[in-house]
Amino acid sequence: RARRRRLAFDRGFDAMSRELKVALQRVALPARGAAASRFARRGLGRVLLTVADSRTVHLVLNFVASARRLDADAGLLVIAADAAAQRILQRARVPTFRHAALGDVAGGDYGAYGDRAFVDAMWLKTAAVYAASVLGYDVLFQDADVVWLRPDVWDAVYAPATDSAWMDDGVRTDRFAPFFANSGFYLLRATWRSELLLAHLLNSYSVVVARQSHQAVLNPALAEANAMAGLSVSILDPDVVVNGGARNKVRADLRSGARAWSIEAHADGAQSCAFRPGDAAFVLTAGVDRACKLWDLRSSSKPVRAFDQHHRTDARRRAMHHPAWLSSTTFAVGGEGSERLAFYDAASGALTASLALGADATAVARVDAATVAVATEACDGVALHAVA
Repeated sequence: RARRRRLAFDRGFDAMSRELKVALQRVALPARGAAASRFARRGLGRVLLTVADSRTVHLVLNFVASARRLDADAGLLVIAADAAAQRILQRARVPTFRHAALGDVAGGDYGAYGDRAFVDAMWLKTAAVYAASVLGYDVLFQDADVVWLRPDVWDAVYAPATDSAWMDDGVRTDRFAPFFANSGFYLLRATWRSELLLAHLLNSYSVVVARQSHQAVLNPALAEANAMAGLSVSILDPDVVVNGGARNKVRADLRSGARAWSIEAHADGAQSCAFRPGDAAFVLTAGVDRACKLWDLRSSSKPVRAFDQHHRTDARRRAMHHPAWLSSTTFAVGGEGSERLAFYDAASGALTASLALGADATAVARVDAATVAVATEACDGVALHAVA
């Protein structure tokens, strides 16, 4: 399996590189940051890469919406892992690249950590970043489920004067030592040391398949590249880039590095949040514990109000997703397994309307005072719905 992917990649690399070079030139931002001059001999610019297939494309669209709302110039190029994802992203006018040399992700549902589709995605994460790095671009890679809450994320990842900067994995086990880096969010500058690391990871994909873990292969390779080639490594502050082990919502001021706020919001993990328009003191959070909560960040020892009338009584899964403000006093939120969208009055806590969707909502956005755009698990596009 690993050999087939590598052979296809090597045989198609030249043709793929020519096409990828054009795609990167269209989206790349100029390299910058305090240490830019140190690496300027090779770096042609900076790009943000992520990988999406038809099962995760809604997460990428969620990121695109967050970046556009912040007016953040991300330099994004999405590596489409199947034809359906490519079609959806192109309709949404999101820069997209797909090539047979990179391959696709296996079909079927993601069943569990380490299954075939999961491990296939690990190949795409490595091969796409390698190709962009060889072409001379600094690459910020992020998993599909990452969102930005500030427009100056590039400043934060460029701040360390190192070849690489990585999200803290949050787990302190021997197999991730000594750096405990996580490949869900990282920057690799276009240096020969970075290329050496990526080539090692490409050559080790058979080990990823055998161990069903990208992290378990990445961290030893990172340590080896650091010791033998001098690859410099920084681990990003977990108060700035929140790691996967964080059960609460923590955010920091990226300019000063100071912690801006911290909430123990949900017992089983938080899913998403949304600030009230025009008033950053109030934020909605949604979590795995089926709750949606409104917080006043000036006094966040307990929520101002909790909202829990959005689930079918027979829903087996209870996570909450994508709270979206429709005005300064009303918002919509979807529940996993509920197949509907609930509308609330934030001031009174009253459920004002419930919209049946026929499938779970994966993203919600306000169009105007009377209309919302909703993406669901059952469709390839976005539907407009009137707010009752």
